[in-house]
Amino acid sequence: MDIGGKRMGFKSSIRSRIIINFGAIVIATVVVLEVLFVAFVQNYYYGGVEQILKDRVNISAEFLNRYFTYSSVEEKAKFLFENNISSYDNKFLVQILNKEKIVVMDSNGLSEFSVLETDDINDAFNNKITIYESYSEMTGERMLSASRPLLKYNQIDGVIRYTVSMEKVDREVKNYILGGLALGATAIIFLMLLTLNISKSIVNHIMKLKE
Repeated sequence: MDIGGKRMGFKSSIRSRIIINFGAIVIATVVVLEVLFVAFVQNYYYGGVEQILKDRVNISAEFLNRYFTYSSVEEKAKFLFENNISSYDNKFLVQILNKEKIVVMDSNGLSEFSVLETDDINDAFNNKITIYESYSEMTGERMLSASRPLLKYNQIDGVIRYTVSMEKVDREVKNYILGGLALGATAIIFLMLLTLNISKSIVNHIMKLKE
């Protein structure tokens, strides 16, 4: 190989190393930032919805247990849905269940005669609160539920359950994640183009020093 060929091979080798090394750093950095961004968005939105869900069911359960402690679940349901459902609570499906885990009444004015056996309801009868995830049989949308016990003479007599649709939240999170991925891809392309120019400048400078 002649001297010119060696110089070109050396030049190409250095440039390739710079591009590969810097490219690996850029891609790794962007991927880590993307993962952190996705985790932050999901925690912010989903964590916020879960906390609101817990707060609403706790507030309603505490109100009914404090002021209607001697009333049956049927009487509690009647009062709640006729007098105390706020416009904010209309965003949720609110259900009142008796000790047999049958829906006595919900915020749509409906009653169900089938037993609801879900983790949040079972935990509520053990005085625990958990978030239960399910999917609507009619629409397929994701739902989150939380339940709290209703008391009569300080004994658990039923359960109040709040359920919220996650359709809008899931769509919002998806949009943020897609936007973040698009931004990350753009950043990688821009930085790789910048790396090409920088590597070319560095190699030319080194070649000048070797002359």
